[in-house]
Amino acid sequence: MTLDRDIQEEYDERFSEEDKKHLIEGEVYPKQANKYLQKPGMLNKLLELIGVKHEKRFSGGEISEFVKKSIPPEQVIRYHERFDYLTITFLNNLKCPPEKANRYAKIFKDGWGIVDLIRDGITFKQAKKYGRKFLAMEVNDLVRNGVPPEKANRYNARFTALDIIELIKANCSPKEADQYNKRFQGFGIAILYRIGLKPGKISLTQQDNLRVLLGKLIYYNEIKLNSKEFSLLGTGSSGVVLLKKDNAWKFSQQIRQEYESLKAIQERSNGNQKNILGLKGEPQGDIALETEYIPGDTLEEILVQQQSLPSDKVFKYASGILNGLIEMRTAEIMHHRDIKPKNIIINEKTDEPVIIDLGVATTKRWPTQEAEYNKAYGTHDLVALAQVMYKMAIGEHLFSESETMEVTKVKYDIRDEREAVYHNEQGEVEGNERLSEKLQPYFQKVDQKVADERVRTLVKHCLIAKPYHFRKTQRLFKRLAA
Repeated sequence: MTLDRDIQEEYDERFSEEDKKHLIEGEVYPKQANKYLQKPGMLNKLLELIGVKHEKRFSGGEISEFVKKSIPPEQVIRYHERFDYLTITFLNNLKCPPEKANRYAKIFKDGWGIVDLIRDGITFKQAKKYGRKFLAMEVNDLVRNGVPPEKANRYNARFTALDIIELIKANCSPKEADQYNKRFQGFGIAILYRIGLKPGKISLTQQDNLRVLLGKLIYYNEIKLNSKEFSLLGTGSSGVVLLKKDNAWKFSQQIRQEYESLKAIQERSNGNQKNILGLKGEPQGDIALETEYIPGDTLEEILVQQQSLPSDKVFKYASGILNGLIEMRTAEIMHHRDIKPKNIIINEKTDEPVIIDLGVATTKRWPTQEAEYNKAYGTHDLVALAQVMYKMAIGEHLFSESETMEVTKVKYDIRDEREAVYHNEQGEVEGNERLSEKLQPYFQKVDQKVADERVRTLVKHCLIAKPYHFRKTQRLFKRLAA
C-alpha cells in the first residue's frame, strides 16, 4: 500500500513506517494517533516546554485497536505505565477506570496480576494488607487459597506465595521453614516436611552434606506426586530411608554400589539371608532403591532408650551381626566398612539383628589406604563389632576419650583415639606386638566393666583379630555358646 506522503509527515516522529502503515489501514489519522503518545495532564505540557519526548508507549497497531474498541486516548493515557495495550483493554472491559487501577499500581508491579485482582473482586484495601513483598498475581493466589495476610507475612520474604501455600498445606510453620537450607525453595521444603524430614530429624549440617541428594529427592516423580504415601524411617551421612506401604525406599548417591552388594548377597543365599537386608527391586534412576522393610528400632535407638542390654542379648545380637558379615563375605563382599549401632535394625518379629546400609561396602580383601577403613567404628568390621558389643554391654564407647582426654560421644573424637591405637605415627597399621601393647589399657577397661565372661572374651578377641578372622571368630562364638 502507498501512503500519502503529507499524511505520513504529520504523524509524530516516534512512529515508525510500520506504525504509520497500521494507523492508515485502521483509518487513524495523525491528530488522533498522536494523542495516544501524550502524558496525562500538566506533565505533557511540561515535557513539551522543556523539549523532551518520552518513549513511545504504544505501537501503531495497538493504537488502531484502541480506536476500533472505542477506547479514547484521554482514557488510555491516564492508566499507569505498568499497564500495556492488552491490560488496558481488559481493564476497560471490566469497566475499571484508570484511577481505580492506578491505586493498585502504586504497590504492585505486575499489570496482569492487577487485572486478576480487579476481575476477582479483591479490593485495594484487602490487597494492600499483603504488602509489597508479593506480586499482585501472588496476592490473588493467596486469597484464592484462603491464606490471610497476617499468616502469609510471617513467612520469610525469600518464599513466594506458591511456596507459602505449599508450606501451609504441609503444616510447616514459618519458624520450621527457616530451619531448612536456604538453597531449598518452599515447595521443596514442603515435600521434605511431608515425608518426615523435619528440622528435628535432619540438621542443617546434614542438609548441607545431603544437599544434592535432597534436591534430587524433591524432584523424584514418585515422591513429588505422592509425597503423602511416604514416611521417614531414618537418615544417615549419605542417604535417606523412607517407608512406602510394606517396603523401604532408600535414596542415596551410592545407590548403584549398594544395589550390587545386596544383589550379590541375595543371589548367593537364594534370598534366604538371615542378617542382611533383602532387595525388592532394581535401582530407580540413579538415587532410589526399594528394599525389604524390617519392622523394629535400630540398635542405636534401643541403646538410647535402655542405655545397655542384658548379656544374653549382647551375645545373641553380636552373633547375628557376625553371621551377617559372613553372609556378606560368602558373596565376596569382604567389608561392610560402616558397622555401628545405627546400621543394625533389631527385627521386632524375630528379635534378630539385620545389617543395613551397604553403601560403602567393598569387595577388596584388605584396605589399602586410610580412606578405605571403617568410617566410624573400627579399622575393620571385627574391630567395629568389638566396639558395638562393648557399647551394648556398658552403654559407653570403648574408645571414649579424645586427644584432650575428655569423655566424648562425638564419633570423630572417638576415631582419633582408636586410630592412635591401631596406627603408628606414619599412619600405617600397627604391628601385632606393638598393637597388643597399646590395647592393654582397653583390655583392662573391658575386664573391669564387662561382667559377662563370654562378652569380655569376644570383645578382646575382636579387638585384636585380623580382618579375615571371621570363621575363627564364629567358632569362638559357638564354643562360648555351648
